[in-house]
Amino acid sequence: MKRGEQGYMLEFPLMVMATVVILAVLVPKLPPLPAKILLGAGVLIIIRGLHYMLLTPGWQPEGRSIRFPWNLILFLLFAVVLVAGAAAFILFYPNGFSSFPF
Repeated sequence: MKRGEQGYMLEFPLMVMATVVILAVLVPKLPPLPAKILLGAGVLIIIRGLHYMLLTPGWQPEGRSIRFPWNLILFLLFAVVLVAGAAAFILFYPNGFSSFPF
């Protein structure tokens, strides 16, 4: 790894973790519409981070990586689950977290 690239690989995983923490703290406390907008934006950030971590060559340390086509399959699986979960929350819970059964 070149000297100027040290630490570069941690930016996307840290961004994904920060996004998840922010969503976990803010979404339950917000009114329904802003919570849904924030959740949608957060899902897009997380999908971009997963794309970088799973599909960008050379991201994995020590040259170990998930090979094609498994990296693409894994990314698509994660993306579908995230989008389906966010869409289910946005579409089927009109009152946000206050309408959850638990």
